[in-house]
Amino acid sequence: SEKQSLSLISRIISNYMGRKLAYDRIAHKIELMKSKDEVTGLLKYDKFKEVAQSILNQNNPGIQYAIVSTDFAHFKYFNEVYGFRKGDEVLCEFANLVAKYNPRTVAACRDYADNFLVMVMAKSAEELLNNIIHYNKTFMANQNERFMDSKLELCSGAYIITNPEAGIVQALDNANTARKILKEKSKTGVLMFEPSMRVNRMRELAILHMLEEAIGNSEFKLYLQPKWSLETGKIVGAEGLARWEKQNGEIVAPGEFIPPLEKSGKIVKLDFYMYEKVLRQQRKWLNVGFPVVPISV
Repeated sequence: SEKQSLSLISRIISNYMGRKLAYDRIAHKIELMKSKDEVTGLLKYDKFKEVAQSILNQNNPGIQYAIVSTDFAHFKYFNEVYGFRKGDEVLCEFANLVAKYNPRTVAACRDYADNFLVMVMAKSAEELLNNIIHYNKTFMANQNERFMDSKLELCSGAYIITNPEAGIVQALDNANTARKILKEKSKTGVLMFEPSMRVNRMRELAILHMLEEAIGNSEFKLYLQPKWSLETGKIVGAEGLARWEKQNGEIVAPGEFIPPLEKSGKIVKLDFYMYEKVLRQQRKWLNVGFPVVPISV
């Protein structure tokens, strides 16, 4: 009876242990899927933020950290020409370069697509800049040798964390801001973040946010710059100009609102709004018998 009971208990324990081991393996796989990028093996964004923040919280004396945000120019073209498998190989090679072979790297992730975030130790802005340039050039030299028609280039934004208490999210935003500014200028290389960039960026975002309301309130006015005939002294045409006059009387200079609208593509909404303004004005002139001249917009 005791042997039978012991045998039964053994089978129950064995079955339980088997299930527990299987569950642990599954839980480990799930944790890896949640924290590791399946293509490069780097950390995923949320896990990277967690790890990077914990490093900042350690407050290691004498050690300064920086965030580098990098993505590829012309990567869609590369995938179309060489295929997605080769594209994944290139991403893995870049991940190895910045994470495994750079002794200054303390954490790295693939944020999305071909965008990477790396936390590195940095003694100074100059050293950080030289380090990024070195690794980017090394990578590009290798890829251009393998794929001569790839047209791949790297675009990096960098930020040295001078105030760890501000948190990792602000550091990531600053590095990304520098990268985006560089890329919007259709340039490659490295750009260090400066505080003025955030101010300008917030101003641009505010302008984009206010566009719909400004159009709805008819805050964009039509100004006409006449074209004169030097022979007759008469007006023979005009150029229609957009001027932004807010309801509170503030005037926004064209140099402030036109560039961000062009970069975002929202300039098209203003284009058609101004077309409508010009056409309505010409209709008014026709209705009262005024001569109508060509207006360029």
